[in-house]
Amino acid sequence: MYLFLQRFIYKAEMNYCGSIVNPIGCAVGYKRKYLQNIFDEYEPILGDDLTDSEDIFIGFALAEEGYRNVHISDVESRTIEPECQNVPKQVMMWSSSFLKSCYYFDSLLYSIFKFTKRHPLKGNKKHDEVSAEGICSNSHSDDGHEYTRLYGRDIGVIIFTGLCEKLAFPIVFLITYQMWEPLILTMIGEALISTTILVFCIKKKRVKMFFEALLITPIRYLMMLFDIVVMFRFARDIWISKERHWRK
Repeated sequence: MYLFLQRFIYKAEMNYCGSIVNPIGCAVGYKRKYLQNIFDEYEPILGDDLTDSEDIFIGFALAEEGYRNVHISDVESRTIEPECQNVPKQVMMWSSSFLKSCYYFDSLLYSIFKFTKRHPLKGNKKHDEVSAEGICSNSHSDDGHEYTRLYGRDIGVIIFTGLCEKLAFPIVFLITYQMWEPLILTMIGEALISTTILVFCIKKKRVKMFFEALLITPIRYLMMLFDIVVMFRFARDIWISKERHWRK
């Protein structure tokens, strides 16, 4: 699954907007000045409660300011991953942190609806005037929040589609859980497509990767279904208990 992310998802994000949504927490290097600015801004408001996974929160915060989270594909790092029985806890941290970061940085989320403001038709006089003032730029400015609020960011499109994907599968499953035939056909089709993409991205050991991808499919689907639990917990925290003290 990590190979699928790194060699397909992250590569596509880098090709599209020169950034990924958030850095990979187990192997990340930050520019200290940028990181200090993030903590100076959010620590007085949130303290240490930077969601369940701080690297996701920091990635969103940097993206809103106009900085890039760059994935370097020719650097390899090895990390200890949770054993199978601990996967639900890990998924809870990752998924809930993503939802909470979308909640905190909703200006990024709305970027998809401001695409024409960022990329207007050539010859748009108003846009030319804005560009001349140095405001309409995807690079960081002294007022990155204001730019994001007005124009959004290209990485916000990735965030929006990722959120739709995360919400869509559990919702569709809840709606169609008794319609076994279309549900099974959909799952088989999705598994074949994702496996084919993975095999295509991995130049070495493709046969091995094909069978490993098929074997991991049940766990992958259980992880996606676990997002139902994450969604209900997030909804409870936001609208019922008003709980904001989120941390690992």
